[in-house]
Amino acid sequence: MKMTTIRQSKGLKLGMLLAGLLLVITVVGLVIGSGDATRAASRGLSAINGPQDVANMPFDYQFIGQGVITGGSEEVWIIGNVPIRVAAHTQLASELHVGDFVVLTGRILRDSTWLADRIQLTQEDKTYFTFNGPLEMIQESLWQIGGHSLVVNQRTEVGDNLELGQILLTTFTALEDYRWMALKIVAFDKFPAPPVTMITETLVSTPAGNANSWATEIPASNGRSEEVKDNNNKNKDKVNKGKVISEANKNKPKGKDK
Repeated sequence: MKMTTIRQSKGLKLGMLLAGLLLVITVVGLVIGSGDATRAASRGLSAINGPQDVANMPFDYQFIGQGVITGGSEEVWIIGNVPIRVAAHTQLASELHVGDFVVLTGRILRDSTWLADRIQLTQEDKTYFTFNGPLEMIQESLWQIGGHSLVVNQRTEVGDNLELGQILLTTFTALEDYRWMALKIVAFDKFPAPPVTMITETLVSTPAGNANSWATEIPASNGRSEEVKDNNNKNKDKVNKGKVISEANKNKPKGKDK
């Protein structure tokens, strides 16, 4: 009987200890949450409720755009001053040169990488990109949308009643210094149709092991850049003269990947 009483007493104390620990964690969470809400309110912004992991955005964010191919590397091309990831599944015209004006569509991966699904020649000559993503920050003339910083000024067309956490549709152009200048920011309804392309082009899978590797810098949208190494100096002069991107793969079976 005495042993049973001791065990019950220990169990009661352990239960009270766990309950107290849970209460402390709950109170700390409420204090931190209220602090975030207070800081947001002081800036005239709505607080974002729930965890926000910008680096793990869903796959349903996408982009369309058009611009000139100016350089890049085997896996990352610079199109309209925007770094675009090109993979084995990417469909592109069989004859693409540095200096070609192209239209492209793609998706935004969880790490904010812009992955092209299709790149094709176009007769258009206006450079712009459109993408959708959540509004994460507003700070004077700088907005952060979908993990990217955009300059907003008097020329930017801004929709009404936009709030933090809301999914927006943003159109921008990338400047020579690689800043993204917002042209239009509105609430997202549906994604627009891709621009009209030259439908006479024959599309093939992106060849792997491309020998032409551009020596340039791949900048991020916030101005930071990482150097892309030239893995094939023998083809450097060819690239500077605007040789065909897939020249090294002419005799390679289509769609075959390493």
